[in-house]
This record gives sequence, structure tokens and C-alpha cells, in this order.
Amino acid sequence: MMSGRRLASCSAVTAVLLLLIISGSVISSDESLFPRFVEPVTNVTVTVGRDALLACVVEDLRGYKVAWVRVDTQTILSIHHNIITQNARISLSYNDHRSWYLHIKNVQEVDRGWYMCQVNTDPMRSRKGYLQVVVPPVIIDNMTSTDMVVREGTNVTMVCRATGYPEPYVMWRREDGQEFNCNGEREVDRGWYMCQVNTDPMRSRKGYLQVVVPPVIIDNMTSTDMVVREGTNVTMVCRATGYPEPYVMWRREDGQEFNCNGESVNVVDGENLTISKVSRLHMGAYLCIASNGVPPSISKRVVLMVQFPPMLSIPNQLEAAYIGQDVTLECHTEAYPSSINYWTTDRGDMIISGNKYITSLSDDSYSRKMKLTIRRVSSRDFSSYRCVAKNSLGETDGLIRLDEIPAPSTTSTTDNNVPTFPQRKKGKHKNRWRDSSAENRVIGDYEVEEWKDVDYESTQSSRSAISRGVLFVIMGGLLIAS
Repeated sequence: MMSGRRLASCSAVTAVLLLLIISGSVISSDESLFPRFVEPVTNVTVTVGRDALLACVVEDLRGYKVAWVRVDTQTILSIHHNIITQNARISLSYNDHRSWYLHIKNVQEVDRGWYMCQVNTDPMRSRKGYLQVVVPPVIIDNMTSTDMVVREGTNVTMVCRATGYPEPYVMWRREDGQEFNCNGEREVDRGWYMCQVNTDPMRSRKGYLQVVVPPVIIDNMTSTDMVVREGTNVTMVCRATGYPEPYVMWRREDGQEFNCNGESVNVVDGENLTISKVSRLHMGAYLCIASNGVPPSISKRVVLMVQFPPMLSIPNQLEAAYIGQDVTLECHTEAYPSSINYWTTDRGDMIISGNKYITSLSDDSYSRKMKLTIRRVSSRDFSSYRCVAKNSLGETDGLIRLDEIPAPSTTSTTDNNVPTFPQRKKGKHKNRWRDSSAENRVIGDYEVEEWKDVDYESTQSSRSAISRGVLFVIMGGLLIAS
């Protein structure tokens, strides 16, 4: 399958010249030498916006050329392998110089009409097919009735205007499929009806008229969006009317389970949804859904927001870096309403983002991640840093300590007396990290790994402590030293 080439530009004069060239390029009086159409160009029906394909099959083309022409506008679309039209939606493909296909992408209503496949014989031979573009019916909203509320017993007219091609047929019916009285139905009309003939004895037939009413949520008796304090009890109410009496249920809009009075549930039946000791995990949108078997079911969305003061957690309260290194400190906070977050030094000075310090904040619902990056750490940067979160309900902060560690060594030794790495043995012992205050509080425990020479025990008394190679490794993110 080959595709046609699109000419970069083609004026009307050029198109006429090309027609003249192809119309007189081959002239023969022998009918057997003329090309013949194997089949007609089939009419095509396509929906607006889809792609259309018109096929032209010619045998014994020899030196003749095939062209596609739009009949009603006399527009030349293609000649032989070349696309003449500037319409970018039109393309050409062919197969063994026998089958010639005209492609029209994203068909529009303006494409509707006759298309001709012609061969430049003398006289010209051609076949044509019709492209029918249909348009699905569309209801014209601004000319069509919307939901209506009328007084019982009054007259009402509902209007529906539609467009499309072919012209749409419009009809009305009840959504539930039931018959209805065009002169008006009321709930009070519900009941048995009898058709009787005044024979003796009387003959009759009776039927029951059931008037059903789809569920309707009563807005002025149903909860709206709510903001409550964490730890309090909350009740959301949903009132609905209809016939039969609607069944009412509550669920989260995102479909997730939630804790309702100690149980993890997806759905709560009934008009009232009561949550004891509400927490931030209950925050979100809830749907009250009313249904009674008469479509459509109806729902109302209620957003529950839970207020609580800021809470803070620190992944690593002790960080370490060497001079010249970049280091990032991180705090995690939760709060609603959203908190104001910032960093301070141990002296209480607020840290402003700039060349030396880079602060960043990322949100996820009521959670936030605070990051402070200290660039090119210097000796005066080894200190404590405080992350702070405040909202209208309170504030909290946390302290992160930054300690110095030696920079990694870039030199190597060739001392033959120092054993290689595999010749050392590993040992462990635990230690406890305390602060330097008078209270001597325990900050945390850490574990020390020691790599010792294999003959360490026998030579310990004669070797200085400085000759020991000891590597301290932070366990739990508390200390790094060597």
C-alpha cells in the first residue's frame, strides 16, 4: 500500500495545466487498451467526526492516470500519486496501481456530496459515489425545558428542540416506562379503577392505578458542608421524600471504608450518619443516596472538614554533614485549617529562602512536608534548627541538630603493616547518646560497629589507641563519627 504525495502548493492555473496534461497524455482508438472499472465507487455513510474511505478499482490502467474530483465544487483532490487539494484532512493511498483510495479524516458536514474517480482517457471515463455525513441528534438545551415545579391542577407544557442529520424524530415518554395521562396525574389519583357495563347482573373489569414519585432530597432538612473539631461527635442528616418511601444510605464519595463507632464500614443505612469522636481520617466528602425503585436515584454531597491543631513529626532528629556538603533537614506536619510553616535557627531567627538556605513545602490534603536545605555547610552551621507549624488552634515545633563529621578521605596508604579489609574482624557494642545539658537526658541509643585487626587482642597493650581503626555507624539516625 502506497500513499500519495502532497504538493507543497498548487494554484488554479497549475491544476488546469495538470488536467490538460493528463487528459491528452494517452489517446488510443483500440477499446481493449482502455482501462476499465472493476466495480462502482460505493456510496459511503459516515458519522461526523469519523474517518471516511472511498475506493476506486481500475484494471489495465497502463499509462493512464487516476484522479479524484469533488463533483459539486469541481475541486480536484488528487492526480495520480499527488494530492492537489490543500485540505490537510484528505490523503491518498493506492495498491499495485489498481486500487485507489481517497481518505477523509475527521469528516465534517461540508464533506457531504458526490466524489468522482476519473481516468484520463479520451473520452474521459469515470465512476462516482456519494459520501453521506450523518449527525447524531443533539438536544438544544437553551430551547428545551428544564426541571419544572408547578401547582397541582394547572396546565404545563414541556418543550424539546433537537437538531441533527437527518432531521430527528422527537417523542416524549416517562422515564420509568409507565403510561401516563396527558390531562394530568396526581398522587391522589392512585387506586383501583373499574370499567363497568350496566347489564343485569353488572359486568365489570377493574385495574389499579399506581402513581409513583421518584425520590427527592429535602434540602432544608438535610445537612450541608460541615466543619467540626477533632474528638467531638458529629451527625449528618439526610431527609428524602417519594413514593414508595425512599431507602436512604450514606457512603464516602471516594468509596473508601471509614471508622463508624469502632467498626470499619463502606455504607451506613438510614437517614442519620453519626460518628463518635471524629478524627482527621474522617475528613472528606460523603454522599447521601436516596432510592425507591423509581429512577432516577438521587444523591447529595456533604463535605466534612475536621479541625485540629498542628502536629509534627521528624524523621531524623540528628543529622550530620561535613564542611562543604549540602544537607537537607525534613519535618512532617498535619493541621487543619492549614498551618503556617517556617524554619528558625537555635536563636529564634526566622530562616528566609535564598542562596544559603532553600526552603520547600509540599501539601497532601492536611499533611505537609517541610524541607530546609543548607548549602555548602560551614563550621558555623553546625547547630540546632527548629521547624514551626501554626494555625488558629495552636502551634508546635520540633528541633533538629546538625553535627559535623570528618570529610571523606581522598588519600590511600601503602603501609604493609595495615591489614587489608578482609583481614579485619567485625564486632558490635551498644552505646547511649545523651545531651550536654545539666539534666543529662537520654536522646537515644545507637550501635557501634568496630573493624579490628585480626591480632588486635594480642597487641592491644602495646599499640596506641590511635592505631585502632574504628568506624562508628549511626543506628536509627542518631550519630555518625569516625
